[in-house]
Amino acid sequence: MNHTGEKPYHCSLCDRKFARKDHLARHIDTHTGVRPFQCKVCEKTFRRSTHLNRHSKLHTGEKPYPCICVQ
Repeated sequence: MNHTGEKPYHCSLCDRKFARKDHLARHIDTHTGVRPFQCKVCEKTFRRSTHLNRHSKLHTGEKPYPCICVQ
């Protein structure tokens, strides 16, 4: 964790800078177009597994949070 505001990791493909090496690595995927996570239902692809997991709930109808407006 970097609390100094220093961003020593620079993207060689654009001007973005990052405080953490893993954030730079994740950012590089935006340039490569790599989307290794695919939905088994509709075949849509995602860069991150968390995005696929969130998307998958569209197909299951799962709604993990109750609506507080209408009860």
